[in-house]
Amino acid sequence: MTINMMRCLDYWFGIPLCFFLSLVNSVFGRTKGRQKEFTKTPKVLFIGFSEMGSAILSWPAMKKVKEQYSDCELFYWIFTSNQDAVRVLDIVPEKNIITLRTVNVLVFISDLLRNLMQIWKEKVDVVVDLELFSRFSSIVAFLSKAPLRVGFHGFTQKGLYRGNLHTHEVIYNPYTHISRNFISLVESFEADADEIPKLKKSLKIEHSKLVLPKLKSTDEKLNDIWDRLRNAEPAIHKGSKIVVMHPSVSEALPLRRWDFDNYFKLAEKVLADPDVFVVMVGSLICPLEESIAKRIKMPRMIDFIGKTTLQELLDLFNISRILVSHDGGMIHIASLTEIQIIALFGPETPVLYAPLTEKGTILYKKYSCSPCLTAYNHRLSRCTDNKCLQAITVEEVQKVICERMA
Repeated sequence: MTINMMRCLDYWFGIPLCFFLSLVNSVFGRTKGRQKEFTKTPKVLFIGFSEMGSAILSWPAMKKVKEQYSDCELFYWIFTSNQDAVRVLDIVPEKNIITLRTVNVLVFISDLLRNLMQIWKEKVDVVVDLELFSRFSSIVAFLSKAPLRVGFHGFTQKGLYRGNLHTHEVIYNPYTHISRNFISLVESFEADADEIPKLKKSLKIEHSKLVLPKLKSTDEKLNDIWDRLRNAEPAIHKGSKIVVMHPSVSEALPLRRWDFDNYFKLAEKVLADPDVFVVMVGSLICPLEESIAKRIKMPRMIDFIGKTTLQELLDLFNISRILVSHDGGMIHIASLTEIQIIALFGPETPVLYAPLTEKGTILYKKYSCSPCLTAYNHRLSRCTDNKCLQAITVEEVQKVICERMA
């Protein structure tokens, strides 16, 4: 299913379902989170279906749960295509990663029923809905039968209607990083039931707790990625300076993509240094356009688009100097390593989605119309001309590369 089909289903089926289930919830006794006693050994299910980057950014919240409830058991429910993002974090047991396929509607419904039966069997105590105003996630959170369900609520904000399906309704704060928003969900587990809106508490989080873990590659995996690079470009060696670029040929939100030509112009400039090699990465849904495929074949440029697993990307980042990418899952994957990241922002704001790393450089022009992709509009924008990104020049990015390379 495409992202537009998912939006359509979420709208046309999500609204009436949220309304109907909210009526059921009200008639049969909505508890507003009033529990006799909150278990100190909870089974906690995180729901983060659609965003690989958000799954990675939820790590501080999951770590917070582990710190507060040392004997808890974590679960994560995610689309199959994004499951590796949870797996590499190594905080949720493999058997507790619940996956939902989106190949077509029939497969989707079959998996959904199978997943719910698994969750009912586990008798999950808490559901943490990480999705930003997705109606589907609030519906399945309700259907999980968990006595405590935590999620973002619109209150008087112009967010998307989700009914009253969460027992703990937390206000979404568009002025603080999304990882802090996720932590506020966790901090609301034992909040006063009558507290509206949640969370009325100062989150004094040390900066170190908002930096992601660094995942080292084994010698075997590093040797494997070097072999792959040498097979593609025999001249490369362990003393070479590798610059990774993510032109994103299969972007789900094309509005946040920097122009293809800019990446190739940038590559030509950095390849003026004979010790530099450029590796192009990203997902690939359909074959590359012939014009793009030809340009990637220039000397000392390696085409890894659609040719790497998430683990192989981590291995590549662990031997590379710099990543250049627009905002999206790639910069958050890279944040799990020591690579220098140059992140290009335009339609979305780094206030919410800056990479959680000490080695990130943000390029953002702060246009008055930005951000236009937000939780309040289901990440839909009327814009067809992303001048906020076009304003970031090749020369500007090259200058940062030179500084970071030094």
